[in-house]
Amino acid sequence: MIRSQFMSERTVYQFWSRIFSLAVLITIATGSMSMAQVEPGLLRAASPVPATALGNPYVRDDGTSIRVALFDALTRLTRDAKLKPALAKSWKSAGPNTWIFELREDVVFHNGAPLRADDVVANFEFLKSPDAAQFTIARHAETISVAEAVNPLTVVFTTHDPDPILPNRLANVTIVEPRVWSELGADGFTQEPVGTGPFTPVDWGAAGREVELAAFSRSWRKSQSVERVRIVVLPDSTTRLQALLSGQVDIAVNLDPDAIPELEAAGLKVLVLPAAHIVTLALRNTGNVSDGLKNKLVRQAINYAVNKEIMAEQLLSGHVRVVSQPATPEVFGFNPSLEPYPYDPEKARSLLAAAGYGDGLALTFGVVPGQTPADALLFQLIQQDLANVGIDVTLRLLSFLDLARRITSGEWDNIDAYSGTLSSAWFGDAGQAIDRLSCDYPATFFCEPSMTDLIERSEHEMDRAKREALLHEIMAKFHDLAPVLYLVDYSSLTATLPRVRSYSARATGMEFENIILSE
Repeated sequence: MIRSQFMSERTVYQFWSRIFSLAVLITIATGSMSMAQVEPGLLRAASPVPATALGNPYVRDDGTSIRVALFDALTRLTRDAKLKPALAKSWKSAGPNTWIFELREDVVFHNGAPLRADDVVANFEFLKSPDAAQFTIARHAETISVAEAVNPLTVVFTTHDPDPILPNRLANVTIVEPRVWSELGADGFTQEPVGTGPFTPVDWGAAGREVELAAFSRSWRKSQSVERVRIVVLPDSTTRLQALLSGQVDIAVNLDPDAIPELEAAGLKVLVLPAAHIVTLALRNTGNVSDGLKNKLVRQAINYAVNKEIMAEQLLSGHVRVVSQPATPEVFGFNPSLEPYPYDPEKARSLLAAAGYGDGLALTFGVVPGQTPADALLFQLIQQDLANVGIDVTLRLLSFLDLARRITSGEWDNIDAYSGTLSSAWFGDAGQAIDRLSCDYPATFFCEPSMTDLIERSEHEMDRAKREALLHEIMAKFHDLAPVLYLVDYSSLTATLPRVRSYSARATGMEFENIILSE
């Protein structure tokens, strides 16, 4: 009965998602978007989500690549979590609480104003002000106490406490033209943003559902081939696939793995792009949660009970890895000595009995389908495997916005665990995921007080080798504590038409300026 209810709600969700996608698909097919009519230099991309943030770089990234196109930060992280220069050509630590950044000389904003150190300082002064408290990106600047321009191209940051990964954090803080921000305010700037990126907005469409961008000829990372970008929103992966196969878009992202044979048969390019995210179910041990989840043995039993190998090999076509810890091998701090929990139902039953739940227990999982490939099926397999060891799971379907609200407010009702990802992609460092598992995280779902001191030490240790050892120790302890149901890492399946000669992306989105088109 639970499964049929879940599938019924999921079917309704898919029905309306596909109705919207079909309407958009008909629009673009009857307009100027067919393959035969593609104008030179125009790149057409299908996205599963709208550009809800529009041109505001300080709110949560919506995953549409808009932020990558319009703005730059001082540093950037590649898809394999390597830290690279961006607006800053170099940086160095000058003591435990001091970082010095040297800016590029050739950067101009979209309005023609040159980027100078005073502009960077103005950005961080705003982010440290009460007016910025509403913006999620401001959190990445929390460790900074003072930003100072010591000459036109040098910025010195002083931190409250030693911050060994400040350059990584700053990869998420994009720099805006401060005079325009001050003049227009957040609402006005959202519609008419001025950054330093290789593209500028031409049309936001209706609620960010069909965005058009134009290349900025004076950009320091000038577009090599793409002159215009059109991003159309097709929420359903099947519709994105059909749009690509019919030549109505050039790039489709977040496709399902079972589409690979059809894509390859059509002669299209298929790219499986790993990211530093792991797919999990967060097991709450705080607030009004089942007493069972407060017991480490129960959380370990849940990890032993679920067959992750079947998920990886059969549902996800072998394009993902079963994970062992809150980080992936690409990021600093990953502990290579840890192995994933094996599938062992007998071990799970033994642990449940030892914890006093030999007769089973009942849990409610809040799940958001459509966020990662084949996740609706993953939820059902988890439910079946846990039932096999005596854990009766009710799957409660949530919208993404509802889950986000609950994570922020802590209003969980009777939800014991929730679906999501732990990410190290934004910092390229395991410390980001660890932060989510700490007692000090603003929206705490898991708290183990004995970990607090160890986590704090890792946050402030400036010696790289010592810090890596601390992170390895933390990874091992969290493996044992099992704060989440560790599943698989997240790989994005992207496919392109042959006219896309080369494709480029970072963890936060497509790099349109580095995509090469053949005309």
